Amino acid sequence: MTGVAAPLFEVSGLSVALGGRDVIDTLSYTLEAGTVVGLIGPNGSGKSTLLKAALSLLPYRGSIRYSGQDLAGITATARAKCLAYLPQDGEVIWPIAVEDVVMLGRAPHRSGLAPPSQADVTAVESALAAMDLMEVRRRSARMLSGGERSRVLMARALAQQTPLLLADEPTTGLDPAHQIALMETFRGMARDGKTVLASLHDLGLAAQWCDRLLLLHQGRIVLAGTAQDVLTPKALEQVYGVEAYFGESRAGRVVVPIARI
Repeated sequence: MTGVAAPLFEVSGLSVALGGRDVIDTLSYTLEAGTVVGLIGPNGSGKSTLLKAALSLLPYRGSIRYSGQDLAGITATARAKCLAYLPQDGEVIWPIAVEDVVMLGRAPHRSGLAPPSQADVTAVESALAAMDLMEVRRRSARMLSGGERSRVLMARALAQQTPLLLADEPTTGLDPAHQIALMETFRGMARDGKTVLASLHDLGLAAQWCDRLLLLHQGRIVLAGTAQDVLTPKALEQVYGVEAYFGESRAGRVVVPIARI
């Protein structure tokens, strides 16, 4: 009898304490391969903490498993081949060229000081193109605008070419065209069988581009499902304290907060 395949990513009974209190409280969820999942919720709901715990950047209680394997039991390099992470507060510290920053994403796949392989070069070229960085590839990343630097860091994560990408507010600082381009990239990754978990404040982008949404409030998932299931007038009133306009467009569901309640 053939067993049921394990989810790509499974979090069970996760709790994270910061400053003596639980910021994440016995939270459980699974991610399936080939999906874009939006992590939404108001400021302080625990979105960034949840993502950091998934990378063992914070101590936690509970279990986090990738393809059935406990992530706590594998090396940092092995973990970096499974999942990539775009932090909310990422920065470019050194005055190096954009393409060199993006090449750092290939570190888990390279051996010591070995020169880049053809696979490394191809991955970097693809990431630069996806983030519209070809024209600035040889410029110092520190000389770019904030939005451009955000795209550089996103390209570095894409170049890692992992089955799972965790992104913390990846659209912040991007203009509308680049926000849409990024979400299109996420959808393309899902079509290729990869999975994206991205925290988002823009409920319109979350509604139109995500297969599923996880709505966090006070460290717990209060709703999970499609945009129609999660982004309801009642949920937005109770969790966000806002009234919103709901509609439909050729791109999908439209959700625009219009007033505080």
